Amino acid sequence: MNRRAQLTPAMVAKKWKKGEPSPNPSGRPKRQPIEEALLKTLTHEEALLIAKAIIKVAKRGNVKAFDSIADRVDGKVPQAVQLAGKDSGMLVIEVRDIGGGKLHRGGGQ
Repeated sequence: MNRRAQLTPAMVAKKWKKGEPSPNPSGRPKRQPIEEALLKTLTHEEALLIAKAIIKVAKRGNVKAFDSIADRVDGKVPQAVQLAGKDSGMLVIEVRDIGGGKLHRGGGQ
């Protein structure tokens, strides 16, 4: 059973053709999963009440509430990652081709 919708001749005539300018140059707007869930379950007024409550708690010194606000406004701070080799020395990276032959050895050697 084919579940794909059948296009009518009028729909086919209006369908975007390769090489034509995009009918939607900006693409679909991006939304976060939390935003989708909130839009489905909360009214605008309810969301404002929750936001005000979190701000009130943060003003009283709750660091977790403050972090939550900062993460939503500024985005999460990226975590630094440091890579080191054996005994915290230079990291050596070898890249091999598919046949197993050595192409390059990094690490200053």
